[in-house]
Amino acid sequence: LRINVQLVKAADGYCMWSDTYNRTLTDIFRIQEDIARSVADALEATLLGQDLPPTQKTNARTYNAYLQGKYFAQRLGQADLRQAAAYLERAIAADSTYAPAWAWLGLTYSFQAEQGYTPLPEGFSRARRASERSLEFDENLAVAYAALGYVQKNFDWDWTGASATYQKALALEPNNAAVLEHTASIAMTLGRIEESGEQYRRSIEIDPLVPRTHYLLGVWALYCNKLLDAEEAFKRALELHPEYPN
Repeated sequence: LRINVQLVKAADGYCMWSDTYNRTLTDIFRIQEDIARSVADALEATLLGQDLPPTQKTNARTYNAYLQGKYFAQRLGQADLRQAAAYLERAIAADSTYAPAWAWLGLTYSFQAEQGYTPLPEGFSRARRASERSLEFDENLAVAYAALGYVQKNFDWDWTGASATYQKALALEPNNAAVLEHTASIAMTLGRIEESGEQYRRSIEIDPLVPRTHYLLGVWALYCNKLLDAEEAFKRALELHPEYPN
């Protein structure tokens, strides 16, 4: 890979800083850290007032399979979720300790059960095991808590417990789009309506290409009697995925 990074002053197009990185693909996580640190130094700033958080490393094959699985998991169709599970299981076969793959596999199993593609007890039981497995490998992984909270909310009906789990996820990664989507859902369940809407919108702002989040924002708007907003959100979900099942 050759990655060229430039910091450009938008007002006049002046290039304030640039650098080029030549790396092999197997070093992808080190590339991320190198670039982030160089940019931070160039801006004479320290990210979040502290050192950069550690990046969980794996091999390129695992990481690519994980990204593909995550993509299909958010589309919710029966074939999509089957493909998501296959990719994530492939990622885990290549690196059984890669916590993010376990977390998204947990969410995938939950989605399959919730959509009626697998029996509820079986699907959510597999989801719980995968989520807990993720936390064994990384106890500070926000999406792993989100995956566990999903089981608590939608199968255990333990809304208080789910809310606490989701809040832990949010505290770990307040700008994670998937985590925000899930915390928005429990907020709506518990009657914190405005908070829920703000979190759905924030999730979309961070990652605007997930049809599921637009759909859920539409449901939120529908319940709030904001019919034009609901229509707009549902249309956006269909633009992103015309066969989105919900």
